[in-house]
Amino acid sequence: MTNRRLIVRGSLVVLLAAVAVAVSAHAAAAGETNEQLASQVRETEAAFAKTMSDRNHAAFTSFLADDAVFFGSKSVLRGKTAVSAGWKPLFEAQSPPFLWAPDRVEVLDSGKLALSTGPIRDDKGRDVGTFMSIWRREGKGKWKIVFDKGCPPCPALDQDADIQEIHRQLSVKYFNDCRDLMDKNTKSIEDVENMLLLADASLWHWKQRTDCRPLDLSVGYWQVSRAHALARQADMARLFGQKCLAVSQNGKLPPFYLGYACEALARAEVVAGNEEAAWTRLSEARDYLSGVGDKEEYALLERDIVTLEKTLAGE
Repeated sequence: MTNRRLIVRGSLVVLLAAVAVAVSAHAAAAGETNEQLASQVRETEAAFAKTMSDRNHAAFTSFLADDAVFFGSKSVLRGKTAVSAGWKPLFEAQSPPFLWAPDRVEVLDSGKLALSTGPIRDDKGRDVGTFMSIWRREGKGKWKIVFDKGCPPCPALDQDADIQEIHRQLSVKYFNDCRDLMDKNTKSIEDVENMLLLADASLWHWKQRTDCRPLDLSVGYWQVSRAHALARQADMARLFGQKCLAVSQNGKLPPFYLGYACEALARAEVVAGNEEAAWTRLSEARDYLSGVGDKEEYALLERDIVTLEKTLAGE
């Protein structure tokens, strides 16, 4: 059973990879600013928290996504039914065992996912932890919670130094977690979904870092493009391949990164079934390959180029 007093919602070093659905667009939701979306999430989180003070378990359940995942001290509750049942005992006493409220909300540029975090207080008003939850936009003004996890109280969460440390840790962690899923030979539907979300989350954290360089953005855009290609989403793979190439060119990055930007675009065209465009991009990738001096980098890029060439040749 999940208990906010014990587990509390939101691990700063573990969670944001737990971001929920495949992010299919990376522009703000049509007609709504990021600030407006953040306000919606803040109001939704506050209403969600009110279900605990109102002792209204049915209302609590109404905020859960069908595929919600809540982390507990000893187990993970998967799915709306399991989460609802796991939390039901917390609503049985006359007084709430704890309360929570959001003090920070961030929304992805896509407008699809949001992070909400803040303090959890016991029945005497003492801070007992910090929650972090991920909300998914399921319609205009409508959000459902999809992930929830907790950690002990996090002091000075609003200080820039602490936020930067979070971004540093999660940008790397989610990149590596995504890479592990990308490398799996057989991927479940959930693997593909999480792969896309991890790639997107990693890139977002990189973009918040004050030490983010064009090289870091190039690698991040490449990973998002590759993830979408593996998910057979050609348009998104092409979009982020173009972003990868642009930042690599503007940043005057070494041939290795420019070559991989072209490789990403070639892969997107393979997925789209545009063989001529794919061959053109592969030719560009080979041009850049000839300028790669590091042996390991050369072998890595050449391997991926050859793989695509064989795919196009029907081998």
